[in-house]
Amino acid sequence: MRRSVRFCDLKVLVAGLIFTIIAVSATAWYTARSAREQAQRQAEQYLISVSREMQAGFDSARMLSMLVYESDGELKNFDYMARVIVTQNPSIYAALLAPQGHVEYAYPAERMADCKVHFFQNPDWRDQAAFDSQHHFTRMLGPVGFRHDVQGLLIRQPVYLGNTKYPDQFWGFTVIAMNVDRLLERSRLTELTQHHFDYELSEVTDAGTETLARKVKGKFLEPVTVQTNMYGRTWQLQVEMENGWIFMPLLVVMTFVLLLVAVLVSMLRQNVIKLNQKNDMLERASNIDPLTQIYNRRGFEEAEREMFREAEHILLSVIDVNEFKSFNDLYGHAAGDELLKQLARELQELAVPFDGVAGRSGGDEFALLLPVTLAEGEQALQDFAQRAHSFTYAGRDYAFALSLGYAEYPEQASSSADLGRKADIAVYHAKLNREEHCCHYQANLASETRNKMGFNINDLTKGLPAGILVTYAMMKSSEILFANDELAHIAGYESGNEIVGKFWQDFIYEPDAPRVWQQARLMQENGTAEDSPERYYAYRIRRTDGRLCRVVAVGRIVHHAHFGDVFYVLFYRVDRLPAAFRAAQDEKK
Repeated sequence: MRRSVRFCDLKVLVAGLIFTIIAVSATAWYTARSAREQAQRQAEQYLISVSREMQAGFDSARMLSMLVYESDGELKNFDYMARVIVTQNPSIYAALLAPQGHVEYAYPAERMADCKVHFFQNPDWRDQAAFDSQHHFTRMLGPVGFRHDVQGLLIRQPVYLGNTKYPDQFWGFTVIAMNVDRLLERSRLTELTQHHFDYELSEVTDAGTETLARKVKGKFLEPVTVQTNMYGRTWQLQVEMENGWIFMPLLVVMTFVLLLVAVLVSMLRQNVIKLNQKNDMLERASNIDPLTQIYNRRGFEEAEREMFREAEHILLSVIDVNEFKSFNDLYGHAAGDELLKQLARELQELAVPFDGVAGRSGGDEFALLLPVTLAEGEQALQDFAQRAHSFTYAGRDYAFALSLGYAEYPEQASSSADLGRKADIAVYHAKLNREEHCCHYQANLASETRNKMGFNINDLTKGLPAGILVTYAMMKSSEILFANDELAHIAGYESGNEIVGKFWQDFIYEPDAPRVWQQARLMQENGTAEDSPERYYAYRIRRTDGRLCRVVAVGRIVHHAHFGDVFYVLFYRVDRLPAAFRAAQDEKK
């Protein structure tokens, strides 16, 4: 029994709720309809009154044209007639005459500066002026800004002087400047605000609507719209109750009823949204690189597979930062991370116009996929690789350079893996030839790359039968940036890492130091040009055990992107050189 009662109560509650909603909705609809009908009638009346005020402006322009015609262009009574026109109609801001299209007469005179224009030279009005002068056409122009923030309209009528030989000789224009604010006051359009209406008076053109007067607290939702044609121009008046068409108490009731439903729906929706957000976050975390916020390797490969299914042509570019390890060592990993983020932003900007995809393969290596042909995308890639790249971090500007290699599908590759391999070969070639910056894969690069990829800097430095030294090119402050193991053995150390960071002048035998600095100065004077000659000189090194070791040095000064001017020097122990060479050195000494 209780279950039946509860069930009945539930049915009554549901029925009452439905009835309430229907009753409130019907009342609100009827109230809104009545208010809209009232607004429609008032809007039509006010728009008619605006038209009447505008007609006064057209009549005044016609009176001025008659004055010019009857006086045969003498303009003797212009000030008197203009004073009468402006005085009798407060909506008129000024009366003007424009002989041959140039405004030269205005009343009141102090408003001349605001209205002095040449209609045949103004780029916005010259075409219309030419048409009107040829076809006897009276036109309304504007809105135009006058002095003291006055918004106005110009009514322009062509004037012709006639004689037996030239019955329609164009003289110029008469112009009436209307004050929009006074026009609206006189047409009582502003009375709409007293009836709690928002309104907007605008002109409708092919390019859209241009507002002449507006009083709106918020935004129009469902305004009543009335239009009329005023002298070839379409005017529109939109009217709406300040608080909408529905009576507020009814709106409160409806809001309360709907709020109950909205809360339940909102709770369910919030749970669904949170679940979707968690899924999106997990999906994003698996595909997006956390530092640069572009695709990681996994996300990039998924995007690549999708592009290979949809695109007919693909350009794959592999991008590598030049001297990135040196940059990190010199400026710190925080600056290096900022460099990677800047490069990621630039790649995203490059990819967007082509509907492409950018990703970080790892470290300082990035990739870019563009679904375009070589002819469509090659120039953009070359410009990107060769332009100057920089960023600002912690108040300091940093510059960096790139190496970029690219290959095309299907012209050069049969699959995504093949395309990636050939783009890698191209970027490696670009890194070996820094002056190129950008390299398009060619078949002959494959063998060249295989020959060079077998050796790295560690193999070269350990295998060379000479000591290698790289220092700052600063006199008597030559901090060691790099030294190989052979040079360390010459100086009495176990490995090159032991002397990195020390100063090379500490190793030079003191009596030989002046001659070494003289040679260094000569190298600096020759600069860093590629054709500057190397310098050969011999001196003695003080080893860690106190003994002296005679060496022959071959040096050149080179500009490094991050370290500035540096000395690159090769060292040979004299006791290991051929006897003839040692004898020659002894003679020089």
